[in-house]
Amino acid sequence: MSKLAIGIDIGGTNIKAALIDSTGSISDFCRIPTNGKEGFKKTFISIQNLIQRYIDSIGKDNIVGIGCACTGQVDSVSGKVVYAASTIPELSGFELKKELIAFAGLPVEVENDVNACALGEKWLGAARDVKDFLCITLGTGIGGAIYKNGGIEHGYRGVAAEFGHMSIDMNGEQCNCGNKGCFERYGSVTALIKHFKEELLKGNKSIVTEMVNGHTENISGEIIYAAKSSGDPLATKIVKEYNEAIICGTVSLVHIFNPEAVIFGGGITTLGDIFIEPIKKELLSRLMPVFREDLIIRRAELGDNAAICGIVRELF
Repeated sequence: MSKLAIGIDIGGTNIKAALIDSTGSISDFCRIPTNGKEGFKKTFISIQNLIQRYIDSIGKDNIVGIGCACTGQVDSVSGKVVYAASTIPELSGFELKKELIAFAGLPVEVENDVNACALGEKWLGAARDVKDFLCITLGTGIGGAIYKNGGIEHGYRGVAAEFGHMSIDMNGEQCNCGNKGCFERYGSVTALIKHFKEELLKGNKSIVTEMVNGHTENISGEIIYAAKSSGDPLATKIVKEYNEAIICGTVSLVHIFNPEAVIFGGGITTLGDIFIEPIKKELLSRLMPVFREDLIIRRAELGDNAAICGIVRELF
């Protein structure tokens, strides 16, 4: 049999894993909860169990190595998690590459999850025909990656592209990073939901309340967009403000990096044209002419498979 790689994507909510061949074909995909609040040392035991299951199923001699994408600021050379949010205690400072090698005795590649997504989209997805692009992921926060000169731009300390913590409002909301008005305080899906709920608490009405049967904890970005499509005034207002934030942050990034393409990822982008077309139209109208010439704006294509594909690419 052809040799396979083990791909692992450690997120704040779930861990995704699969066996991947040299063409990017995926088999034996699985998803388990991260359970990060219990501490990463316990989470790592779950990761070890996953790896051992794959080793037992196909044999160690048939595995070229392990690719591990991880949330947080990751030094891709040493494989150490330099910093991670407090939602996963014990992850900051964890020697991920070292511990994986010690456990499995296989070659290991470790990378930040959004960088890994960008590598996956370059290999098999929305960026396969471009040479220079930005990847912006919209989810719990906002993640970023810079792909240029044939690879990821990591920056001096290896943790470049913290797009979510670029300020778009100098007098804006306090962010847990210490800055004010950060991009992710307005452009993340978390922010979309938060700002919508704040309007409900003010007494504003919306069909969203009926859509979730009064259980506001079940409000999602997709539900808010569905309400907008039905003509709901509050959802329309909040989505417009959300788009404004995404456009504001992206305009600055394009003016700084002058990329060939911008690839938007994250679950909210699976809404398709309902999500991307208003942003694309307004974004292009606000860019200086030379920056919008031939600029490609696309949604990511690989979904849950992007990071696990991207991180194993260098193992073959």
